[in-house]
Amino acid sequence: FPDEARGRSGFPGGYAVVRLDDGRFVFEGAGSTSDIDEPMADVPADLQVPPRAVPYLGYQVTQYWRDLSIPPDAPTAAALARQFAAATPEIGPVDGVVFADPHALAALVGLLGSIDVPGIGELTQETTVDFVVRDQYLRFPDLGERRDRKDLLSVIAGEVGLRLQGLSLPSVRSFTETFGPVVADGHLMVTLDPVAEPAASALLAETGVDGGFPG
Repeated sequence: FPDEARGRSGFPGGYAVVRLDDGRFVFEGAGSTSDIDEPMADVPADLQVPPRAVPYLGYQVTQYWRDLSIPPDAPTAAALARQFAAATPEIGPVDGVVFADPHALAALVGLLGSIDVPGIGELTQETTVDFVVRDQYLRFPDLGERRDRKDLLSVIAGEVGLRLQGLSLPSVRSFTETFGPVVADGHLMVTLDPVAEPAASALLAETGVDGGFPG
């Protein structure tokens, strides 16, 4: 979820779907959450509300993708996202949820290399954060340009996803040096379904990667 300044790490403005199959990384597509919010306008009858989401029901966290990250506990938001995904044809059932804010995206662009954005120019690790949180809105200031702006973000997400499929990972040390600070500062959070993947989920919680809120 590329996030912006709202809630703990922003609102989910976009999404991407990836699958891991026998060690292979497969990118299935990306888009704007505004394109998939409509089916969630009515709360599914069988939606299970995590306890930590209850105080935020007034903020429609059980109804809209853009609001589910308001609870500060990332595993709570992820539990909602997994249920939303299962009820959304464009996504389908998932075992894990990754929250990536603009700083995490910048680190990813640094890993993959600069991206040539049509009509914009080169997007680099140094310019990604400013583009996501500020420059995109300056380039598309009118309400009628919202669709063009979000289409552009989808193009960028698609290019990133395709590159990830053919990525050769750097050394563990180099990877840790790049993403360790990003995780430590809460810019990147990874959660897994504790029922489907209990051991891996526990490890993510123990290491603080899952973004669980203390208490």
